[in-house]
Amino acid sequence: MIARSYGYNKEKLKLLLKTAQSISLTTDLWSSRSKHGYLGLTATWINKNFEIMDVLLEISYFPTPHTAKAITEGIKNAMQKWEIENLVVSITTDNGANVVAAIRDLTPIKRLSCAAHTLQLAISKGLKVVENLVSLQKEIGYEEPLHLIQDISTRWNSSYLAWDRLIFLQYAVLQLSVNLSCSLISEEKTDGIRLKKIMIKDNEWELLDELCNILAPFEKATQDFSGNTYVTLSQMFPIITDLTNSLKPSDNSYEVLEDSDDNTINSDIVEEESSQIELDCSNISEVLKNVKNKIYLGLKHYWAMPDEFGIMAALLDPRYKDLNFITDEETKVKIHSSLQIQYDQLKREMQQQTSTPPSPTISTTSTSSTPSMRSLHEHQERRQQKVKKVFQTKESSTSSSAIADEITTYFLLPIADEITTYFLLPIADEITTYFLLPIADEITTYFLLPIADEITTYFLLPVARENKNPLDWWKSKQEIFPVLSIIAQKYLGIPATSVASERLFSDAGNHITAKRSLLDPALLGKMVFLKHNMKTMDHINIFPPDLDVENNDYVEDEHELEELLDE
Repeated sequence: MIARSYGYNKEKLKLLLKTAQSISLTTDLWSSRSKHGYLGLTATWINKNFEIMDVLLEISYFPTPHTAKAITEGIKNAMQKWEIENLVVSITTDNGANVVAAIRDLTPIKRLSCAAHTLQLAISKGLKVVENLVSLQKEIGYEEPLHLIQDISTRWNSSYLAWDRLIFLQYAVLQLSVNLSCSLISEEKTDGIRLKKIMIKDNEWELLDELCNILAPFEKATQDFSGNTYVTLSQMFPIITDLTNSLKPSDNSYEVLEDSDDNTINSDIVEEESSQIELDCSNISEVLKNVKNKIYLGLKHYWAMPDEFGIMAALLDPRYKDLNFITDEETKVKIHSSLQIQYDQLKREMQQQTSTPPSPTISTTSTSSTPSMRSLHEHQERRQQKVKKVFQTKESSTSSSAIADEITTYFLLPIADEITTYFLLPIADEITTYFLLPIADEITTYFLLPIADEITTYFLLPVARENKNPLDWWKSKQEIFPVLSIIAQKYLGIPATSVASERLFSDAGNHITAKRSLLDPALLGKMVFLKHNMKTMDHINIFPPDLDVENNDYVEDEHELEELLDE
């Protein structure tokens, strides 16, 4: 049944993929419990209704060696198998860098991280200690009893989440240590003595809380980049710019490194500086200064050269089209020119009524001892206030450049809802103005605007508000921008991260368990394929019409089964 359903849905998915204007892939490698290597490949695109489509192409057995050449061939073969070679515009892969890992080399942070991890482990491993912690939370006024979170090196921002939960439960943990130490039960008293020895000091609690304030915006950025139901790539560089600016040293101590010719930093120099930092947790302000500087240098190093795909996605997102996060005017001019070239080429092809899509370029993108509030919601609200200071909405300025087509219009149009373009329009008198003003609610003035094509119109429209969904915006303006909207679909559909592929392996791990470690790789791939694509492919009709599921109508002919599996 699985084999026949896979073959049936595979053909349906091929037909669905052919409706896409452009497709973006994410990929990742994984080793199962049974030591089998797997290559995961997902496809994302924006359909004609400006909805994000996210499907699993395959999770297939991938033998060693996992060299660059082998991975390249594996991806190429998969693209040919699904007949999407001419549709793929980007492939997003992962990068294991972790913000917390970047600052752990600092001596005081390393010590504090180890101390926090030891404390979390000691409490979580003792069943009786955990029960006492839960009951104690109820007694001292916590809204809902919570457990500590373990710091796992392979999970993004797990250190921040673990530290933040520990800070929230600080009062309960301190009270637990006192209660166990004073207990008349020998076992509990032993636990109390052990906790007292490894308990974090007052200044370390304060430092841990301040570190969480620094890392909270990175957790939000991680969450924003990891979604698969909304546009992610367009907000990557604006968010990274906000993070970098929030950490920029006020004393310009790293000005020399910033102004270097290649706009990068020497990793060896940073490591050497880090190794020489011998601060203690009592000097909290100095420790925090070094933490911020280290993260700042890391951001400047890894994000020194913005990816053209990311900037183009931001340009085609009505929330960021003014490119306020870029200070280099030359970069802005270059990306505008690139958009103009793509627009002109696509417009010519559409006018020639050619059905062959353009061959795109494939790009790899890879404090206090006793808290006054013990409500998790209020604790999270306090942390969010620190996040909001980093991601403050900036007022956008209208581009003054005059490009004689649709692109110019897009960037000059007022931002976001029904704001009039009256003051931006090159009009002659009052009568012209009257007819150019929006009619009623959201009726477009497109046919009344004295413009040459879509680009001009796009830049004349207002910049969207921060909470405006760019896909909804483009859907409502699709008739105004028949050419530009296709380019927007191409770039806004690119995922910022490879989280989609990583989630596949979390699901696959649920199938390959200790008691089911010999599951055939081909069968696993088909099972995960059907499960992941069930919603997209219409879960009601996931089985072939001629397959009687209720009466267990499965393939009895072994030869037929082998042919289906070979397919």
